[in-house]
Amino acid sequence: MIYSAQLEERVKELISPYVNRGSRALLNVLSEYRGSIFYEPLLEATRGGKMIRPVLLYLGNEIGGPRRDPDPAAAMVELLHTASLIHDDIIDGDQSRRGFPSFHRRYGLELSILIADFILSIVLRISSMYGCDISDIVAAATRLMSEKEAEESQLVRKKEIISFERYMDIIYGKTAILFETALRIGGMLSAKERLAEDLALIGRNMGLIYR
Repeated sequence: MIYSAQLEERVKELISPYVNRGSRALLNVLSEYRGSIFYEPLLEATRGGKMIRPVLLYLGNEIGGPRRDPDPAAAMVELLHTASLIHDDIIDGDQSRRGFPSFHRRYGLELSILIADFILSIVLRISSMYGCDISDIVAAATRLMSEKEAEESQLVRKKEIISFERYMDIIYGKTAILFETALRIGGMLSAKERLAEDLALIGRNMGLIYR
């Protein structure tokens, strides 16, 4: 237990600069929407995140050697994750998230659905800044996340027993795909784009373990 706690503290210490950088990148993106009716809810929705996906993107970018600015992309993957959490909590009826009342409890279903849509519009804008290759990857991840959320929802409603293989397929689409996407994009924005697919595989496996 003591060793485990020490290891956890050491990991937090090592990734702290990336967490802080991701938080700053996210706030920089959100600051562009100060005049929006959604600005305050945006700050609420992104509060308290662990920034795992931005950290992975930064690490992937650093492994290959930075070539293009990864900060907007780091904010983008965190925002995509945030939108998925808002939708998940509505679908699952969860009452809390990150130690706070879930977003739809604080703002209601109507505004929660709209803010998630608004977040996706920011994701779309950022992905377009990097070009079609990045946009295609983000679109594919978003589509798969939506499909697997719907599939899981149907299975829960039917109380259907599924195989281990199908379970792994669902958690890949719900969780691991965004780990995979973060590391892949980090690699694509680096000086060694050829590493992107290897990084994506690492991200996929990390996401499956995390889930």
